[in-house]
Amino acid sequence: MATTPYSPQAGSLLFINGQPKLHNPNNQFHLFGLLPTELRLSIYALSLPRRILTVNYDSPTNSFTSPTALPSLLSTCVESRIVAQKHYSLSFGTNTSKAKIYFNPDLDTLYIPRCSEMGYDEDFRLFKSFIVEEMVEEAIQAESGGIAHANRIEQLRSVAIDYVDAQIKRPWEAYNKASFIRGFPQLDEIILVIADKDEGSLEETQPISSSHYSHRPKSITRWRNPHLPPETILNMWWDFRQSFVTEENVLREVCEETGKIYEIFSLPTVRIKELEAVQSFS
Repeated sequence: MATTPYSPQAGSLLFINGQPKLHNPNNQFHLFGLLPTELRLSIYALSLPRRILTVNYDSPTNSFTSPTALPSLLSTCVESRIVAQKHYSLSFGTNTSKAKIYFNPDLDTLYIPRCSEMGYDEDFRLFKSFIVEEMVEEAIQAESGGIAHANRIEQLRSVAIDYVDAQIKRPWEAYNKASFIRGFPQLDEIILVIADKDEGSLEETQPISSSHYSHRPKSITRWRNPHLPPETILNMWWDFRQSFVTEENVLREVCEETGKIYEIFSLPTVRIKELEAVQSFS
């Protein structure tokens, strides 16, 4: 295998949860650069993080934005960037905006916050339809050995949406959520995100403008178990499940009345988590 440029600085990095961090010199591995190239590349590949990728759609500009930090391997060194580019591709382009968000459907959990005053509105329901795959970029990716899915977003395995308390839920949100979830046939899990108890209660949670996210510092986030009584968590899970079942029953009845074929959709695993900010970048 041909040797690729290696940065000595990368040899002093310690990977924690897929993110490189500098620690006490006694904890650094200074001989990383002396390892065989094949082994270094394998280590980089194994250190690819499972990210929470926050994505927002801005209707006025017909574009997607994300406050999530880029995968760190893209900027660690030339060698790590080559590895990362084989696993991530620029996605979330529209017919008027280029794809500019790095995405891996197998590693990333797509998190779509409830940031509209109308709650999870029609834009949320039609989220996937706004995404335009850029065939030219995909051809380049294919030649370089990168991801080149015909429909990358279709391969999504994990999605996260905000849990919406019944007191503030809009009438159309249950239908829009069910329609959105149905658009991802490969889903393994749905994560319901609840507000951090230190940032306000569920009833106090207010929608945030999507422009707010476009100006936020880039950040790395992670999940944590909610600090709530088990019965409260169970009620949230049951409420979401029953809401989905209700919408599915309505859809089945509509299909029967119109003579269309109803396609059965099984709700994947549903988890309830809090979102915790770990690190921000200017």
